[in-house]
Amino acid sequence: MRRGRSSPVTAAIFLFPQVCGPSRAEDDRIPSRRVAQRLTDAGVPTRLIDMPWTPDALKSAYGQMDLFAGARLHSNMPRSTRGRR
Repeated sequence: MRRGRSSPVTAAIFLFPQVCGPSRAEDDRIPSRRVAQRLTDAGVPTRLIDMPWTPDALKSAYGQMDLFAGARLHSNMPRSTRGRR
């Protein structure tokens, strides 16, 4: 439902591949690169984070997101514990 004037939504998509092998079939970076390219081609600001990050750094980055969606269960766990130690 729209009320009043709609304003453009400004957002960037961040892709964090969760598994990097050991085989190509288990490497999330491969499909993440394809998704990032399609989004970029469509004009969507996209950042692919395909270098290793520590669990604490990932948890911190996830905590900065306005919206978080994960394709693997374990990628959602740090977000669900945001603000807890």
